[in-house]
Amino acid sequence: SGSAVSVALGLASFSLGTDTAGSGRVPACFNNLVGLKPSIGLLPATGMLPACRSLDCMTIFANDCDDAEQVLAVAEGVDEADPYSRRNPYANQSRHYGEQTGALMVGVIPESQLKFFDDAPYAAAYDAALELVQGMDVTLLEIDYTPFDEVARLLYEGPWVAERYIATRALITTEPAAMFPVVRDIILPGGATKATALFEAQYRLSALRKRCLQQLDRIDCLLTPTAGRCFTIEDMLAQPVERNSQLGYYTNFMNLLDLAAVAVPTGMASNGLPFGVTLAAAAFRDRYLLSIARRIHRLSGQPTGATGHPVSYTPADTVAAPHRIDVLVCGAHLQGLPLNWQLTERGATLQRRVQTAAIYRLYALAGGPPLRPGLVLDADSGNAIEAELWSMPAAEFGSFVAEIPAPLGIGKVVLEDGSSVAGFICEPHGLEGAREVTHHGSWRGYLQHLA
Repeated sequence: SGSAVSVALGLASFSLGTDTAGSGRVPACFNNLVGLKPSIGLLPATGMLPACRSLDCMTIFANDCDDAEQVLAVAEGVDEADPYSRRNPYANQSRHYGEQTGALMVGVIPESQLKFFDDAPYAAAYDAALELVQGMDVTLLEIDYTPFDEVARLLYEGPWVAERYIATRALITTEPAAMFPVVRDIILPGGATKATALFEAQYRLSALRKRCLQQLDRIDCLLTPTAGRCFTIEDMLAQPVERNSQLGYYTNFMNLLDLAAVAVPTGMASNGLPFGVTLAAAAFRDRYLLSIARRIHRLSGQPTGATGHPVSYTPADTVAAPHRIDVLVCGAHLQGLPLNWQLTERGATLQRRVQTAAIYRLYALAGGPPLRPGLVLDADSGNAIEAELWSMPAAEFGSFVAEIPAPLGIGKVVLEDGSSVAGFICEPHGLEGAREVTHHGSWRGYLQHLA
């Protein structure tokens, strides 16, 4: 944990580390720091001494999320010398970092699956962290942690130990006595791993990944304790394998599932030790996670590292989820109507039923089937129109818009609370031969009238 200690003591403004199983997050927790484990390949790993080359990440230890973001912005980029380097998509660029606002759906582990390894102060600190998060307009949704835990155990109990053997082969085959005995005993069997075992493990990992990602698709991020207990040196020396396994209970699954993660301090446990939580989401949501972590860290009021200096965040732009787009529909795309499949088959979900601002007129357009409405702005004599707000994966938004026929299109529609969302609008020339149905208050009201 030298990288983390150097920042915690104020000897460095930030530091770099590596993270295969949690080394960029657990030390951050124990040193009261922000620990950013980026998506695999976002930070080039050229020159890094590997442990598991296909899984390793360069990581960042920092006093706060703003510093972590600045270091990430400088260091990220495709490196042709690194075969695992990946291009950062637009939605994860630095311009999308700020402070997350608004409602969140956050996944948490059920109480029956939490483990604190007889550390009551850490268990209480976690409860306090959940109280802090729930004060941020957050809804907590319990997920089944069983598949995540099984993935975590694959890292050391499965054939991926063979990668560690490859990384240390020059030493372990020539001077095995030079290696720390506990480490040597873990790595040495990796030299005899069969290809059949690797494929079997990959099959199992694929099945588990499907179960895990299905749960992650329902939430904005997953929140776990970063570690269940802060063991003493004596604890670690007495039971090194068991204790290290326990330290990885909340961390070892991340890279096998190709997730991004941020460890963020939330408070001090009653025993005087730092405690924090980790936020995780799919790869290339690093800036979004940092923006949520910024909000948590600022509200926690934690000092930086071991210096006692307060964390000071300057005002930042507010950001929303870049991986989903809210779309307002008011006609044939409404739930249960003929074109709703264009939303559901793209993975869109109904958020809520809403009213537009009282500045619109609604028309039944000529043609069909299906019958389609046209929403037209009329700031002087318009009315409020009932509609539905759907959340669509951003990756599917382009194909959805491309299928919208003239005279309809997507523009900005104002809701009754004054906010603006992407939604269906109609070009004025499309009103030729149309019938005004504004007085029905909604497209459903007009269809009921026809029935």
